[in-house]
Amino acid sequence: MHNKSNIYIDYSFYIQQIFAEINNISDDEECKFVLKEITLKKNDFLLNEGEYCKNIYYLKSGIFRNYYIKEGNEIITSFAFPSDISTILRSILLNEPSREYIQAVTDCDLYSIAIESYQKIKSRYSIIDKIDAKITQLYALMLEERLFSLKFHTAAERYQILLEREPLIVKYIPLTYIASYLGITLETLSRIRAQK
Repeated sequence: MHNKSNIYIDYSFYIQQIFAEINNISDDEECKFVLKEITLKKNDFLLNEGEYCKNIYYLKSGIFRNYYIKEGNEIITSFAFPSDISTILRSILLNEPSREYIQAVTDCDLYSIAIESYQKIKSRYSIIDKIDAKITQLYALMLEERLFSLKFHTAAERYQILLEREPLIVKYIPLTYIASYLGITLETLSRIRAQK
């Protein structure tokens, strides 16, 4: 059986540090454009395929998903739960249109962090730069763990890992979404669940 995974990492301590520092320098004109609170209804989109991603999102409550469409099928690459960070790094770093969608699975409350303004204040305030470096490390670790899980955990183990993080996930997320995220068919997921 698998060891308990660290795929899901709690960024909240570091995010709260950044928010506190931004509030401390709130007289800085640039800071007014960094953080924005957003409320989404179920099925609302944060980002559509073909749009440029200009933000990092920190989820306070709710669940959203990243997915792309291949041959008419939705392929889910990730879920975001409370205290998770989500974005489309390729779009931000290469300044190219997103290949993915980001959509609310449930009603959501989140912070949107504007990259352009954030980079400007980060270059001027070393404490924010240091905290940001830690968040970047954690995000990279999360992506590495996700790739490891896809390669070395069975579908049943990946489902168990998901349940360990969010025991009520099946209450809020359609099974078709979960199957897509795990990279299996709905029928295979049904068999796994029947064995629990």
